[in-house]
Amino acid sequence: MRPRRDAHGRSGAAPLLAAAVVLVLGAAGGFVLWGGLDGRRASSQMHTGLDHLPPATASPSRTDSATTSPATPITATPTVVTVTATPPPIPVAERAEPVTATPSSRSSRSSTARETRSTTPSPSTSSSSSSRTSDEPAPGRDVRAEVVRLTNAERAKAGCGPVRTDQALRRAADGHASDMVRHRSFSHTGSDGSTAFQRMRRAGYDGFAAAENIAAGQASPAAVMRSWMSSAGHRANILNCSFNRIGVGYDGGSVGDGYGDGAWVQDFGIS
Repeated sequence: MRPRRDAHGRSGAAPLLAAAVVLVLGAAGGFVLWGGLDGRRASSQMHTGLDHLPPATASPSRTDSATTSPATPITATPTVVTVTATPPPIPVAERAEPVTATPSSRSSRSSTARETRSTTPSPSTSSSSSSRTSDEPAPGRDVRAEVVRLTNAERAKAGCGPVRTDQALRRAADGHASDMVRHRSFSHTGSDGSTAFQRMRRAGYDGFAAAENIAAGQASPAAVMRSWMSSAGHRANILNCSFNRIGVGYDGGSVGDGYGDGAWVQDFGIS
């Protein structure tokens, strides 16, 4: 198992954003999967449609993937729609397949997955507080807790209530961050074929809605939050006022050659 590394020790990499998917509990009680392709350049194709998600204990029979070699930052541009469901309507995004990238140069990426029904660095080594950059959390602050704090700051600006750490969501998020590093992949699909919602269920989450953001290569909580907030799909997850629970995961390793260090996951839910 790859050891976790400090959140601050890494080369500068341009933040990139990947894909978004959404799961909603429909009025009939079934789960339907949506996704949105977050801006993979103008030449990328947009995929739309509905799939019925198998039970949480099942693994998909195949994993569709796409490869790309980005050289410049990418931002997300999914089309947001509203799904009518038993719970309050949750904004969702166009359908896209999970993205697995093998870039030719060092880069960083982030992605969102949304479904309907929480990482610990060494203290800053700077000799004085004035030498720390604004991106660095206060000495001793857990990077996971810092992501939660920054998330709630953005939600407050939008008039949303705060999200609080849910231990089941944190286990799911931390597990997926480590899984991406261990298996050198960047996807909402786990190495065992699991979806984000299946991982949350296995970790003990019993809510009726959920969403997931992932990212790789950002140097700090502030950097990853800037990446997510610059993408329409990721931002929609963060600013969805229906969510009141969160789990943040972090692994200081790399998800693949050419990527910066650090794998980040946000899992959102409703209690």
